[in-house]
Amino acid sequence: MKALKLSLYDINVILIFAGFPFITSFSDYIPSILYRALALGVSLICLWQSRFRIGTNNSLINGYLWILFLMILKVTWGMTLGEFSMYPNDNVRTLIFSFSYGVVLFPLFAFISSYDRINWHSCFLIIQIMLLLCIGLGLFSYTGELTTDGRANMNARQSTLAFGDNSVYLFLLSSCLYWYRNEINLNNEVIIKIICFLGIILGIYGVMKAGSRGPLLSGIAGISFFFFKLKRKVKIRIVLLCMLLIILIGGFIISWIKDIAPILYDRTMASIETGDLSGRDVLFISALNIFFDNLLFGATPLVLTYDSYSSFHNCYLDVAVGLGVFGFIYFIR
Repeated sequence: MKALKLSLYDINVILIFAGFPFITSFSDYIPSILYRALALGVSLICLWQSRFRIGTNNSLINGYLWILFLMILKVTWGMTLGEFSMYPNDNVRTLIFSFSYGVVLFPLFAFISSYDRINWHSCFLIIQIMLLLCIGLGLFSYTGELTTDGRANMNARQSTLAFGDNSVYLFLLSSCLYWYRNEINLNNEVIIKIICFLGIILGIYGVMKAGSRGPLLSGIAGISFFFFKLKRKVKIRIVLLCMLLIILIGGFIISWIKDIAPILYDRTMASIETGDLSGRDVLFISALNIFFDNLLFGATPLVLTYDSYSSFHNCYLDVAVGLGVFGFIYFIR
């Protein structure tokens, strides 16, 4: 840790972003509960050492923390005293509280409390390398079965959605580290370039194999934000290059995508041409109905069946349902 200039605060950040995918990719024997307990222990120590400080000098980060806190508070109220207080499955109830507090709130609270003590350069690089190993193993070494519709799981304990999400994280992180490598003074620039290049390629390939449209859309949104932060001359060059590639080899690119990722291509085209959302439209309509029925104060942002729980698969709708119109306006402002 001393050689890498890592503190316990850095370890907490690394575990949040890449710990569980890394553990599940390289070990089938470590129980999830054991890893979660270890990560929670690290977070609680960080909180204790930072004196449970709430907030940073960044108002945007503070705003997200309050949104998250209020959402978890709303879930707690709904499951104890609110509309789901009579929910019969105690195992699912325990999972909801365990993830809300142990996996999400306390680690993120520790992250916020120690925000100005984090060695960001080392954290980003280590997270990138861990994701690179996870995605690489998922692409080339994992021999598990595909899902029923032909998409690839990340590993035996991580789903297609986790595969797509972590692939997008790797792609965006590698893109940013490559572009800003000179500004953050990373040593061994040639090695960093190689790692970033591999991260970009494997990230894109992982999204294709996962076959999930959500990570694809998230990746486009993320890289669009990155694009708009570039200088005007660089934007023009990138746009011209993309137009040239589309004109010269656009047909080849589409054919290549169909061959490499037929499931993702078919599902994306179905969404564009017929509006197919694989049943998500039912969830979206349900969320809107709940939102308008509980316009001021919101409702519990959960979708429950007897043996499972989920969200409305859209963070904007989740916040709208959970916090009502005023919370939603604050979230999108």
